[in-house]
Formats: sequence, structure tokens, C-alpha cells
Amino acid sequence: MLVTDIDFGCGSSREGPAYTLNKGKFRPVFWPGDLFAAINSSLWVTSGKTARDHPELLRGITAARRKAVLFMTSNRAESAAIIGKDYKMDPGVVKEVLDELIDKPSVGGAGFFDEGDINPGGLDALVDIALKTGDLKERVDWRPYVDQS
Repeated sequence: MLVTDIDFGCGSSREGPAYTLNKGKFRPVFWPGDLFAAINSSLWVTSGKTARDHPELLRGITAARRKAVLFMTSNRAESAAIIGKDYKMDPGVVKEVLDELIDKPSVGGAGFFDEGDINPGGLDALVDIALKTGDLKERVDWRPYVDQS
């Protein structure tokens, strides 16, 4: 729902399609990345059994993601056309979003289109948020559970 004549603090990022499609209608007051700690926007989780029994599968998934990120970084127009077709969006809007996601520096080391490296600060920020929202009752040290190889 759009309301006219109101400025607002964007609850998401400047890279999002919703903002890109409507940026002429809004004058953002702030961006979350300018005020809040960076968090990891995606996190892969697997069981110990899968990690032990199928490490090649997990390495393959990681390699495929890296290959996709490198492709999108190097072939933006082609990537925008593919994504636009799949999501029924204007490829021009998709390309603008890709450009923002790829060209803007990461916030605190948590880039949206990175190659999948572990970002300790981003994981610590997720724990902090979970404590504040009550999703966690006590601090969790995630480091012993993360294979960074």
C-alpha cells in the first residue's frame, strides 16, 4: 500500500526490487545498512551425518553458488534477462537491482553477492538479534559447529 507525502525509513535495502520499481515515489530517511550491524542474509545448514557422508555434495553446492555469483557479476545483462524471465520482471529493473547488489561495498563484511565465505561478524549479529527478539534465551557460540574448510 502506498501512501503519498510521507517520507520513511526503508525497512529493507536500496537493492530491493520494491524500492527500485518505486524510487521516484519515495524519499528514504535512512538505510538499514547505515544504522545497523551487518547480518548474514543467508546461511547454509546441514546435518553432521550429511557433512560426514557427503562432503563432496556440500563442496559441489558451494562451488556451484560461487560459479553462479561469478557469472552474474561478469554477465549482468544476460543474468538480468534470465532472472527477469523466471520471475516475470522487467530485465532492466533486475539489472538495476543486480548492479546495486554487486557494486555496493559490503556492510561489515556481509555482502549479498559474495562467494560464500563465512562472515563471523554477521553470524554474531544474528545471535545478537535472536537474543533481543527472544528467539534465543542465552548466547550461543556457533564457532564449534562451523566447518570453515
